[in-house]
Amino acid sequence: MAMAMASGSLLLGLLAQQAAGELLVPHSPPAGASEPVPKGVSSFSIEFSSVVDYFGNTTHPNEYSQNLLSNLKNAVGAFPKIRIGGATQDRAFYNPNQNAAINLTYETPTDDQPIKVTYGPDFFQSYHAIPGLEFSHGLNLAYNGSDQSTQLSSAAAAACKNMGSTLRLSELGNEPDFYPGYPSYNRPPNWTMAEYIREWNWKTGVVAKAMEEECPGVNVGVVAPSFIWSNWSGRAPWDPQDVFRMGLDRSYMDTDCEERYGLTDLSMQSLLMNHTGVVGSLAVHLEAARDLSYLGLPYTLDEVNGMALQGGAWTWSMGSALWAVDFALWSATNNIKRINFHQGTGYRYVAWQPVPVDGAEPNTRPPYYGQIMVAHALGDSNSTRLANIRLSGDTESAYAVYHNNILSRLVALNLEAWYANSTSPRPSKEYTFRVPGRYTTANVLRFMGPGADARSNLTFGGMSYDYELGGGKPVVIDEMRKKERVSVKDGLVRVEVSASSGVVLVLR
Repeated sequence: MAMAMASGSLLLGLLAQQAAGELLVPHSPPAGASEPVPKGVSSFSIEFSSVVDYFGNTTHPNEYSQNLLSNLKNAVGAFPKIRIGGATQDRAFYNPNQNAAINLTYETPTDDQPIKVTYGPDFFQSYHAIPGLEFSHGLNLAYNGSDQSTQLSSAAAAACKNMGSTLRLSELGNEPDFYPGYPSYNRPPNWTMAEYIREWNWKTGVVAKAMEEECPGVNVGVVAPSFIWSNWSGRAPWDPQDVFRMGLDRSYMDTDCEERYGLTDLSMQSLLMNHTGVVGSLAVHLEAARDLSYLGLPYTLDEVNGMALQGGAWTWSMGSALWAVDFALWSATNNIKRINFHQGTGYRYVAWQPVPVDGAEPNTRPPYYGQIMVAHALGDSNSTRLANIRLSGDTESAYAVYHNNILSRLVALNLEAWYANSTSPRPSKEYTFRVPGRYTTANVLRFMGPGADARSNLTFGGMSYDYELGGGKPVVIDEMRKKERVSVKDGLVRVEVSASSGVVLVLR
């Protein structure tokens, strides 16, 4: 996979400003623009233990989730891809004789995650509850009891048999570089990468054999190595380049994936609403993607979000939604082929809460509005390419979107943190784009809310996607915003963008 990168700061820019205050945007993709962007580039990872909550079953599908996912499909022409995994995939055990779809065992009832998951054949109904979805299915690598081979073989065969065409990829293990000692304690502290490679290669063979015997002729690709790639544990991170050099079996692989989470001890402005921070956090992945391009595999971020440990108050805010927009668009601009934003029942950073939790009704969270903005920025085209428009500040970001190699859309994010309880007027910035003369108007789709810390009363393009209004279907809240237009005069299109908000311009 060829990675479009620049040296130094990795800031890919279109062109210098043509005149003071003007941003020149060429008619066709410039040097440094992305390769064609997959329709499912911005997708979701669902915690294994939360699958039934998010999707329901074939008799009672979760219609709220279906509505929200359908909105994204309507914008880009395809459903997001769904990865099922996370920490609880390595605590999950298949029981072919279990009547319940899933049983969860908690150490403490208020914990975010169960310490054990058992699932039976009816669990797989969730994968068919919303027609058209495609999944990556997580399997338990961590379990190493005397029956580990039998358990893994049974789970793999059941997935192949019961998922059918919805099964596109499998993933063996979650964050195995965290297995040794703290924080996972799945292996002894001295467990090495070489031991991981031997075990993964052996167990991947077990999975492949079980699936081939159960579903002859079906080819299910494998996602690996699923490293968290962090030194939070106090150990040096395992390098994905080393794992391939040392012999991780590539014969079954379809995708090279890693994971990414933010720290928890920074302000909203520095952690989330900061384009320079987004660029810096992804730089190591862009370098790895370049160095691993010889594999010929798409490089993906299999599980990401703005903050570790299921998020905090900031990740349940408009600021986190703006971060997600910038993170997704910057990733796609630099040829990362998929970004799976992680979700789980009761988690703080989720895009939506699919079922009642602690007495609260299901609800649409700010990050969903970020996903809607990304979807409308990309649009429905068989060939979408992106280019970053270089801006001078840390707290702003802009992109050009090309359909079939012709300029189609512009995106501007004002990441200056302005809070709902602020007593000062909300500031704004004017962006002036010089575009080809063929355009006369632009539809303005604004992502708006009361402030960076807002958790509710958000809209995109004048529409709400809140559960209590339309069960996740779009509902018009602001007719003027829905119909907002600006003129293109003498090749210039100007738009004001308030602090802590974003705009998509659809050129006409």
